[in-house]
Amino acid sequence: RNAGCAERPGIGVVVIRRSNRHADLDTSSSPGSHTCGGPFLASVGDLVNRTAMPYMLENDVFGEEKNWAQVTPEQIRELRQHFLDTWNEEDDVYYDEDVKKIKESDDFCRKIIAHVRLDMDLAHKVAAYHLRWRRYVKIQDIKEESIPKEYFEQNAIYPYGKDKLGCHVLVLRCKNYTKGQADVLEVKRVFLFFLESCTTNTAPKRFTMVFDCSGAGLSNMDIDFYQIYL
Repeated sequence: RNAGCAERPGIGVVVIRRSNRHADLDTSSSPGSHTCGGPFLASVGDLVNRTAMPYMLENDVFGEEKNWAQVTPEQIRELRQHFLDTWNEEDDVYYDEDVKKIKESDDFCRKIIAHVRLDMDLAHKVAAYHLRWRRYVKIQDIKEESIPKEYFEQNAIYPYGKDKLGCHVLVLRCKNYTKGQADVLEVKRVFLFFLESCTTNTAPKRFTMVFDCSGAGLSNMDIDFYQIYL
């Protein structure tokens, strides 16, 4: 097995490639469970913990803890006021619930400012873009019942608990997605469904994406599909 780690604010990416001697390990799941496991994926956590986790835990590689603590009440007020000053309610480009977060939640504003490393000019742009994007993709309309059951049973992407940093883990099992055999939009909606569900229910600071490339080949490579995750 070989593993590489790349970090960026808000998300960690772990790429896993499995050798043939592990091919008999079970990574299946029961349909509709939204979980997937088995001996191999259980060992993935050990692999990541032994390589990336000690460094990440000790060095705050994402910078969230440092930047989160450095955000001031004045910066939060500035972000909130700038958003409200430039917001035209008649444009109807944001969800009311998202605007309410900007108005009332200091932690929501703090998260945006910490994410851009205290760059207030960028924070103003990110706040507007983030809320506009959520309305554009109709994130509130992505419900479990609105996604065909077979896309969950496909297990191309599914949640897998938390890592030692408390990040919610999402596994992308590459071999379960074949270009041209599934609606890319629906698979992306599954991804957004899990992200939104976790974010709404637990408000995590970040996610870890595990790319399980075992058994995958050229037929599983689709730039349009993978670019949303990177």
